[in-house]
This record gives sequence, C-alpha cells and structure tokens, in this order.
Amino acid sequence: MQESRESPADHGFYMPAEWEPHAQTWIGWPERQDNWRHNALPAQRVFVDVAKAISVFEPVVCASSAQWENAGKQLPEEIRVVEMSMNDSWFRDSGPTVVDTRSYTSRVSIFLPCRCFLER
Repeated sequence: MQESRESPADHGFYMPAEWEPHAQTWIGWPERQDNWRHNALPAQRVFVDVAKAISVFEPVVCASSAQWENAGKQLPEEIRVVEMSMNDSWFRDSGPTVVDTRSYTSRVSIFLPCRCFLER
C-alpha cells in the first residue's frame, strides 16, 4: 500500500452539508448506557419516531454495535438495521462519513469508515 500525504480535499472532495440532496439517511441506535439515561429506552422510542418520519421521504439505515436485534424489533420493516461498530448515535461526529466530488461528467461518493477525519 502506498501512503499519500495528500488529503481528499486536494483531489476535489468535500463533506456535503446535511441539507444537500442525498440518497438515504444513516442514524446510530442510542445504546450507550453511559451516554443515555434509563438505559437509553426513552431515547430509543424517540429515535423510532424520528426514523419513521424520515422514512416517509427517503430510505433510512440504522446502525447498532450492541443492540441491532433490539433496534430491528422496534423499528418498522422498511428501515434497514445493520450491525456496525460505532461510538454514539450522532453520526455526523462519530459515524461513517460520505465525502463527495462533482465534475461535469460524473459524481463520486466515498464512504469513509468511522473515526476518519479530514484535514482542511
């Protein structure tokens, strides 16, 4: 493997704003007991409602590292649940990130693994 000191930004990639058009929404299942009160149960009920609301407009993927079976039981069938290592439910800070580049002839997205940070 060849190491490069160039950043994705050097190649025209950028992190899209949350409001830019996208194909689907990824959320993390609230499950960390050190982060959520009452074993995260109240937060999980709210996340179910939020995921349902979003799924009316676009596909939703819910990731969980420890409670993916629990998430699958609580979420409706049309919401995809995946088992994935994660730190918390706020994916903009701790989950996988999509960076994008646009040209006149093509559009490319790269799915970066968790805890990858880009230098500006």
